Amino acid sequence: MYKLFFKTLFLGLIIVFFVSCKNQNNISPVQKLFETNPSTITWNGSASDVESFSASVNVYTMNNRITEGFRQTSKYRIAFKKIGGVSYSRVDLDKNYAGGVLRTVITDGTDMIIVDGDTNKIESRIKVPKNESPALDFLTASPITGRVNIDEIRTEAKRLKLDVTEDEDERGMIITIPASLLPTKETEKYLSAKITLDTSTETLNEVEIITMNQEGIVTTSTSINVYQECDDELVKIGTITTIDTQNPNIMEGELGDMEIFNNIDEIPEISDEQFNSLQESGNIYENPGIVLGDPSDLSNVQTIVEVYETVELNEVDNSVFKLLIGEKL
Repeated sequence: MYKLFFKTLFLGLIIVFFVSCKNQNNISPVQKLFETNPSTITWNGSASDVESFSASVNVYTMNNRITEGFRQTSKYRIAFKKIGGVSYSRVDLDKNYAGGVLRTVITDGTDMIIVDGDTNKIESRIKVPKNESPALDFLTASPITGRVNIDEIRTEAKRLKLDVTEDEDERGMIITIPASLLPTKETEKYLSAKITLDTSTETLNEVEIITMNQEGIVTTSTSINVYQECDDELVKIGTITTIDTQNPNIMEGELGDMEIFNNIDEIPEISDEQFNSLQESGNIYENPGIVLGDPSDLSNVQTIVEVYETVELNEVDNSVFKLLIGEKL
């Protein structure tokens, strides 16, 4: 989770997805997570003067190769505040989803500390890698309201000679970023990135990043931040991340007589009589996560949904970051 969270933070790519408060029919499993877990937003002060936010976050994961559907895989609390021009963030991991150990991570974008949440003892200090793509800083949006400067983005995109497509009728803008402007790594290279903006609301709608590692595995990550409109402002209430992994490397080994099911509809049903007979003889057991498709093919699509249970604006005290701030005083 650290890697995904701070990778997004470094790139400064914040994206927006509007959530309607009205009831919808035939909602998707993702929409259902937000509708069955509605966010509570507490606002202290003016909607136009938001300097901090905190939220309790539930994380749900689903893999298209497993029949289990969404299940909760993590829970944490996040806090963000700008103090003296410096942006601080803190993540407190729930020990029930972290091996029974309470962990806290605090960073100011330059330094990061990992803390034992039970004792407040600093366990390690890490220097945050510098942003390798400062040319893309103009794409940074508010982590609280999701706003971007469309005029500045148009100017900078033109200066950098980026591929920009605009649809005036739909009020949309798509910016394609070449690999030459993206970060470089020894074990993984960025192939491209695509950003979709809504020019009418001045928000980033979607970010798509495509990478390939040394084994030829291509990963397409698509991210959407979910916001709820309150008092004509957008407030973040969650994120939706889809990770499409295409692995050309086929695992070796014989499948024997294993029957392969490509989707849940192909799994045969048995009668109640057959079920009761198998249950009485002890030849049946529950398996909520049946693997679909050829098990030698490791390609899959993973969807990670973060739902903010509570959101508090302008309620974060400076003392939340004192373990890191105190070291710099």
